[in-house]
Amino acid sequence: MMRIMNNSIEQIREALEKAESVIIAAHTNPDGDAIGSVLAFSNALNNMGKKVYALLEDYAEKYNFVPGKEFVYTGNYDDLTADVFLSLDCGDTMRLKNAEGFVNKIYTINVDHHVTNEYFGNLNYVDPDASSTSEIVYRILNGWYNMDKNTAICIYVGIVNDTGGFRFTNTSPATMSVVSELMTYNFNFSDVYNRIYHSRTFKEVKIMGEALQNTELLCDGKFVISHVSMDTIKKYGGTIRDVQGVSEYLKGITGTEVSILLYEKGDNEVKGSLRSEDSFDVAELSQKFGGGGHKKSAGCTFKTSLEEAVSIMKNEVISRFKKGE
Repeated sequence: MMRIMNNSIEQIREALEKAESVIIAAHTNPDGDAIGSVLAFSNALNNMGKKVYALLEDYAEKYNFVPGKEFVYTGNYDDLTADVFLSLDCGDTMRLKNAEGFVNKIYTINVDHHVTNEYFGNLNYVDPDASSTSEIVYRILNGWYNMDKNTAICIYVGIVNDTGGFRFTNTSPATMSVVSELMTYNFNFSDVYNRIYHSRTFKEVKIMGEALQNTELLCDGKFVISHVSMDTIKKYGGTIRDVQGVSEYLKGITGTEVSILLYEKGDNEVKGSLRSEDSFDVAELSQKFGGGGHKKSAGCTFKTSLEEAVSIMKNEVISRFKKGE
């Protein structure tokens, strides 16, 4: 069930129709759904004659093929204004990072699928039952915008990313119905899939190798935890974007129900990436540390050293396991 604080798709369309310019942003350290939803709307609104500013942090190289990168704004945010600020795939304003200030300055539309969303927009449309924000973007555009190949690719990228390539239980019949429609736009959907899940750079492989060396099993093997330092990332010429996919890979260990990867983003700043099966709610665990997300995919941030963050997380996991939580 969607919460009653939701506005209608018609209200969102009306607000966007009235706007001449739109700033579109997503969460920090964008994944495929953030990238896909932002660039899908960027392509669509540009084709509708709107001036579009897409705000995305640098993202993994494997997503460079996604259409719409030309809309990504690289100037000073302080100099930027528009009629509407459209936040996508972001549960709270803090995760907008440098774009957070637009929420207070510009009429804001908040579209998301995180159960932890704080409904911070002037208009809000949040559906935790949707596979992805990109699936919701399709709902908004379908029947209102004349769908095109580039926009279809973007939406497909987001859905493929957040369903784990249609492997996760958030993949619904409605999701597959959307995908079947997108596939009619004559793009190489298997190539897109392979770029997301079967393509990685050499530095990503080397960093993952280090993460595997640091892997520990906890709680009778039900939890697996690993960590990657900034020194390790830099050693291979990588960035924090090159650790994406490690936690998902760790979850594949036989008998493991929850995987946790902790990696350094900066001095006394450690990011936690958590994945789980149906039996454990990692969003609830992440909220303990000021984070959030989905039951099976969540994140959090520690303002400590990497060593201390690993210790804190391990102690929390072991404590919960002993209590039967």
